[in-house]
Amino acid sequence: FIESGGVASCLAAKHCLIAPQCLLNALGQGRNYHPHGANAVGSLDHSETLLAPWLDFDMALASRLVRVRHGLGRLGHPCLVPRYPAAPTSTHAEARCHCRSPHFGGRCHHGNGRTISTDAASALKPPTPEEMGRIHTDILTVLTSANKPLEQAARYYFDGAGKLMRPYIVTVMGRACRDALPPPTAAWPDQIERDQNEIAKITEMIHTASLVHDDVIDEASTRRAKSAVNVEFTAKECVLAGNAILAKATHMLASIGDVRVIEIFAQVIEDLVRGELMQLGLAKEPEARFQEYILKSEAKTASLLARSCHSVAVLAGGDQNTETCAREYGRHLGIAFQLIDDVLDVVQSSAAMGKETSVDLKLGLATAPVLFASEQFEELVPMMMRKFGNEGDVERAHEYILRSDGVERTRMLADDHIRDAIRHAEQLHQQEPIGTLCAIARKVVSRNK
Repeated sequence: FIESGGVASCLAAKHCLIAPQCLLNALGQGRNYHPHGANAVGSLDHSETLLAPWLDFDMALASRLVRVRHGLGRLGHPCLVPRYPAAPTSTHAEARCHCRSPHFGGRCHHGNGRTISTDAASALKPPTPEEMGRIHTDILTVLTSANKPLEQAARYYFDGAGKLMRPYIVTVMGRACRDALPPPTAAWPDQIERDQNEIAKITEMIHTASLVHDDVIDEASTRRAKSAVNVEFTAKECVLAGNAILAKATHMLASIGDVRVIEIFAQVIEDLVRGELMQLGLAKEPEARFQEYILKSEAKTASLLARSCHSVAVLAGGDQNTETCAREYGRHLGIAFQLIDDVLDVVQSSAAMGKETSVDLKLGLATAPVLFASEQFEELVPMMMRKFGNEGDVERAHEYILRSDGVERTRMLADDHIRDAIRHAEQLHQQEPIGTLCAIARKVVSRNK
């Protein structure tokens, strides 16, 4: 397939195609073009486009024919970047539903016609430690900088101590969403996998950049069993390091060249900022407080995972059901992860967590265990409203939480979200649930750090 990662050209059987003349020539001659290669298209003007009749070539090629990158979002200078080489079918009749073609394993991913092959099952094996190690190494390489203090600060949390949970989940989800594609012997699925792997790295980089900024804002002392980044570097260096990580991630995102994916990730950054701002206030009504807490958890934690899973589904060419299930799996898993994180902040020791505990109370944050506990101990309400600012508030609040059923109810709420995540994972395949995704979900609620 030829694709450049811009706005998709309007294309359907028995309809017309608007495309640059040189593109039609490229399709007719079976050639690939690259804006910086020997066959570079160069600068084109949209006056060179034409209204062409439906071309008699395979629908598998046509369905994902071309995306034209419009410079900086304006008309003019579209580039044609080859990504997925065509795998033509034998007849036009076979090609009418491209996922029914032999090159898609004869499987339709439009509605109930989908079946699962043995190839799909083998593709759903979880990533190996070596594969996760390559993701870590690639991120370190990306963060290489001529400014060594900036490089050291940016790499500080990429020391191998992180769990790499997010890229692991995204990698598994990417494999799950590729099950309707041809066997990996074809050239273009390899490119899809590479793009999905980039999403996994981008996800970890955005997450880590948010940790760097959070530690500056929260004046953290420890993280991952070592001094927090803001202890080792100045606040200015930390802010710039976080920005540098985001800038590198944005560059990687742009190199994938898919406008939908770029739009999806743009929302992640907005959500992170919105979630941080939501922590500054606290509603007076109990119902509103809990609703705000869930919305904040979605914005700060679940959004990144949900949109990363959504992105790999988009790159795999999944249908609307696949995209929805992937996104909702990530969203529910992210909310459950935050709920358990809030439980561990209350019940675990600093040594076990590798970071300071009771941090949320010290920061004046009312998390789920506190909100549930306040229904049994009304004394917590004024403490929450003053953000546990009086002497002894943190200790008394901690005691009330442990005496209440707040921790248990928070775990039960996390279990509900895990069940929703598993339900969406199972809907990705009508005949075969994805065991790895389900196992990941269950592990979230059983973790102790």
